[in-house]
Amino acid sequence: MTRTIPNPVRIACTECHRDAHVEFQDHQTHDDSLIVAAECGCGRVLAVVGGVLIFRGYGSQQQPIIASSLRHDADLGTHAKERIAALRERISHYERWIAAAQWARDKPRSA
Repeated sequence: MTRTIPNPVRIACTECHRDAHVEFQDHQTHDDSLIVAAECGCGRVLAVVGGVLIFRGYGSQQQPIIASSLRHDADLGTHAKERIAALRERISHYERWIAAAQWARDKPRSA
């Protein structure tokens, strides 16, 4: 049975006792976690929620994830920048393949 992660997830703040407003969430399939950017009365947070917590909180009871379950990871932005740079290099590499293939296909053939 597959479970669908609600978008947005419900996160309850343990400090101000209000539901947080989830601005962004992204499911990370490689480690079954969820990156969340949320805001409540206490402030804003960029954090990671583990897959076990997501599915435990979103069973039949539909209980919110509590703020203390969020793992704060300050390196998320740095990791994302590094990933973007690596992917741009990979795209550039394949663009060179395409250019070489087009050159080989379109060059004049000698008689």
